[in-house]
Amino acid sequence: MKEFFQQLPGWLKSGLALKGLILLGLGFFAAQVLARMAEKAAAKKSEKHTAMMIGKVVYYAVIVLVLAAALDIFNVKLTAILAAAGIMSVALGFAAQTSVANIVSGFFLLMDRPFEIDDVIDFEGQQGTVTSIDLLSTKLRTFDNLYVRIPNENLIKNKIVNLTRYKTRRLCLHFKLGPETDIAAAKKIILDAARGYQHTLADPHPFTVVQGFGESGTRLDLFLWVKGEAYLQSLSDLNENIRRALLARGIRLAFPHREIINKS
Repeated sequence: MKEFFQQLPGWLKSGLALKGLILLGLGFFAAQVLARMAEKAAAKKSEKHTAMMIGKVVYYAVIVLVLAAALDIFNVKLTAILAAAGIMSVALGFAAQTSVANIVSGFFLLMDRPFEIDDVIDFEGQQGTVTSIDLLSTKLRTFDNLYVRIPNENLIKNKIVNLTRYKTRRLCLHFKLGPETDIAAAKKIILDAARGYQHTLADPHPFTVVQGFGESGTRLDLFLWVKGEAYLQSLSDLNENIRRALLARGIRLAFPHREIINKS
């Protein structure tokens, strides 16, 4: 440690400090440019997620080379740096452990790939599109255009739901029918409406399930598969279309109600 600080006056007197700063400035700029070029080149032949990972590897590799060159200019011995780093690591260990955990988690996310750029994920009830996967954190853009930053360590330790990993999704709609409703007729109406909908997939085929009977009537569930990008539109359209089809055949949906009898 003493040897490390004894070299400082020599750097300042010989102009090495200026040379080192220029090298560091140019090096960091070159790292950004080369990383961007590598990412764009990789994006032409691979997925966006892989291209981003290649860009980050190039960036940090260039940074390491620049730092090594700067140390060579300053004629700093590696043993002195290691000694200084050892003392500083003890002092900053507790403060840096969260950052280190996030960096390690960032590498695991890049390798494990539970999600990729432009995927829509659900994390602890927060849904959004992945816009960036960095070493410390992952960034999301929510559906109402909010910016969300999630530390990578949290993503590694907790459950993540990837809503767009697969091209198709199952849609489940619930209908409560009155107690006097002809269930067979209602099932036919619902299935006909589902099969005739533009986004409904033929395989797996739509089907209905009678989930049970309650105070207000019968609960009938419809299951069908749609393309992932049409999920929300299908949810809205089918609820509206099926309700209209049921009413046209004289079948009304049941709603919770209560009768109050005044004996006085």
